[in-house]
Amino acid sequence: MAANDTDSLFPNFRQIVQAVVSDQQFQAMAKYLSRDNPEDDDVQIDIACTVLGALLEYLGLLAIAREREQAEAFLLSRAGWKTIDTAPRDGTRILLFGRVLPPNVDAGEATTVIAYWTGHNGGGWVWHGALSTEFTHWQALPEAPR
Repeated sequence: MAANDTDSLFPNFRQIVQAVVSDQQFQAMAKYLSRDNPEDDDVQIDIACTVLGALLEYLGLLAIAREREQAEAFLLSRAGWKTIDTAPRDGTRILLFGRVLPPNVDAGEATTVIAYWTGHNGGGWVWHGALSTEFTHWQALPEAPR
């Protein structure tokens, strides 16, 4: 596998590897992967072990992130939440769930808002709260008390 092949297989691989190895080590690894081998086998083994460790850590973090997303989706569906792509876009007021995006101080925090869809200016949700929010789920509002 040539060094450039890692970019297509793992888009963040170069940044992850460069975070744990020096530029010189990274270049030596690239030469090794492209079969233009450095002469010192001990250096090759040391670099390969460091890179493998970084890759395994990266894959472990990916697995944890996927498990968290799956668990969150399961819990949301059990609570009656539906995915945002099924939300009504006819002006009906609904409850939206999402995460606040940067540069807000509370970026990453979960939030719920009452909102409605408007077709004005290309369409979008209208709500009061953090302006940069990525909504992922919705739920119908409960009936008002009598």
